[in-house]
Amino acid sequence: MRLSAAMCAPGLAALLAISGCDNGFAPAELDRGVTANVQATGGVYQLGEFALYLPAAADGPRAVIVALGGPNTKGFVTGEPFGAPVPAVEAALQAYGQSVRQFAEEHRVAILGVSRFGPTSLPDGVESDQLILDALRAGAEASGTAGLADLPILLYGISGGSPEASGFATRHPGQVAGLFLKVPIEAPTMTTELQRQVPVFIALAEFDAFVDNAAMQAAFAANRANGAPWAIAMEPGVPHHAITPVHQGATLAWMDAVLGRRLAGGSGLIRNTVQQSGWLGDPSTGRISPWGAYSGDRSAANWLPTKEAAEHWRALSGF
Repeated sequence: MRLSAAMCAPGLAALLAISGCDNGFAPAELDRGVTANVQATGGVYQLGEFALYLPAAADGPRAVIVALGGPNTKGFVTGEPFGAPVPAVEAALQAYGQSVRQFAEEHRVAILGVSRFGPTSLPDGVESDQLILDALRAGAEASGTAGLADLPILLYGISGGSPEASGFATRHPGQVAGLFLKVPIEAPTMTTELQRQVPVFIALAEFDAFVDNAAMQAAFAANRANGAPWAIAMEPGVPHHAITPVHQGATLAWMDAVLGRRLAGGSGLIRNTVQQSGWLGDPSTGRISPWGAYSGDRSAANWLPTKEAAEHWRALSGF
């Protein structure tokens, strides 16, 4: 479900750069030299347009968060500027980036970010998939971390990073632990049984001038009706670029829950999603309950992996 440039609201160049709306710009040529000029500082590896953060755990990471923007997602790895349109948003992203790196340390998760965003975001396709995997292999070689490119991946697609995040999930569902989409311009359609194993969370903003929220809600409804474990939340009173504490808490709680449900200990293997062990959220009332206790239409309810994730969903939705 891809939005055309005509659906993107006009605005300042800085806003367009973050929004992911192409506005007539053609994607830049892909840089295949991800292995060139590898630089390492502590647990951070600069890999051309990519950057990799490795946790300090002696037994290595058990999964990788691949963040695609949206903003310059290398900021999650290095603390460099995200390229936000206003200072307040940049400051919020910097604080959030520190929380994401702390999360990575506590949960033995690597982070891969990329400097492509806005009109030059990685386009959806197998070539972009290969660039991501090549960057992970380059990071594995530079750090001596074997098998990094084969670990479970938790995709975090922000705005213009959502098409490739969604596409990667549909093309590599057996490697994807979960897919979190923040103010996405595109959401996937999960048609195979393996694709429908991937938990998905869509976080929308009520006052979004760039995203067709109705289209995203329709994508949620269609996938949920088809049995996919999806959730969607519309944060009230915020614009496209908002990165509130409520949103940050909901994102990290969901990632924590998905990793706990999907990863088989420290083996790097992905478990099947057992929906009956999760929680459901009523989209009309915000009421949450375990699967077995839910009295409404389960195929229309939001699916969350744990009670904590469900409580954060309810808060993000404004209930």
